[in-house]
Amino acid sequence: MSPPERPETDPLTELLTAFPLPITFAGSLSLTAPWGLSVPQNAALFGVLTGNPCWLTGQGMEEAVAIAPGDFVAVSPACEYRLSDQPGSPAVSIDEIVPRENTETCASLACGGGGVQSGLIGGVLRFNGHGIHPLYSALPPVLHLSRQHDQHASEFGVILYAIEREIAAGRPGTRAIASHLAQILLIQAARLYLAESGGQTFEALQGLLHRDLGPALALIHRQPDEHWTVASLAERANMSRSAFSAVFAKVLGVPPVHYLREHRMRTACRLLQDPTLGLKEVSSRVGYDSVSAFSTAFKRYSGSAPGDFRRQDMPSSLA
Repeated sequence: MSPPERPETDPLTELLTAFPLPITFAGSLSLTAPWGLSVPQNAALFGVLTGNPCWLTGQGMEEAVAIAPGDFVAVSPACEYRLSDQPGSPAVSIDEIVPRENTETCASLACGGGGVQSGLIGGVLRFNGHGIHPLYSALPPVLHLSRQHDQHASEFGVILYAIEREIAAGRPGTRAIASHLAQILLIQAARLYLAESGGQTFEALQGLLHRDLGPALALIHRQPDEHWTVASLAERANMSRSAFSAVFAKVLGVPPVHYLREHRMRTACRLLQDPTLGLKEVSSRVGYDSVSAFSTAFKRYSGSAPGDFRRQDMPSSLA
């Protein structure tokens, strides 16, 4: 008898459903020379450049990278970066252009000295600490896709047109639509990036799209409260325990149990930001039978007790 057919799974969708992208701005940045944008750690800037070319520099980069009009670029929140019309131009922090407490997630904003114009159509993500949102460590340091690739122009053109049209119209629901379109832009760029790399680069992001691991990852993301074991996850992936463990560690860089623990703690960080949930409820939702066991695991992960973490002055975003 042949094994039952596996249901189609989409672990990236599962992950983004559990952890929505922390977009605090979606729209168009008008940049006039001389201009420069400084992107601090825990923030990520992404979008398609319009107008004139610019330069990207950042931590760990040996030399500046030229970004041409029509190119897509996204920078990781793990490091600091600088985008400018010329390497020596003065830079303004993205926090001054898009305040952290920004609630107007769609707008046309401007920066620069009033000279030759460029622009960036995309968005800004903000993360509150390295352990809370899985994409913090899943994004490559720099994701750069050239306009020279016909598929890029085709895929991005429709999305950019829709964003610009929404901004120009200013109708009810514009902010929500533009935010979703910006998310689509980023996800599409990630898919193109992985397709071009042949699946040989950036393990964390690659793992989210891995077909064989998809069923197990989807279950972890959807049901962190279940008492999963390596054996039970391997069974759902229709793999032997040893093969599953080997493939999982090779693709994601960590053993299955480590990934499960990390995901539970990230979920706990998100749940603790909801003041209506007691610690017992949070513990149960991430697979712990007692508050004591959960508190010990959480403190080992975050460095602070759940109650202390909850009392921190954190924004309402689920970042």
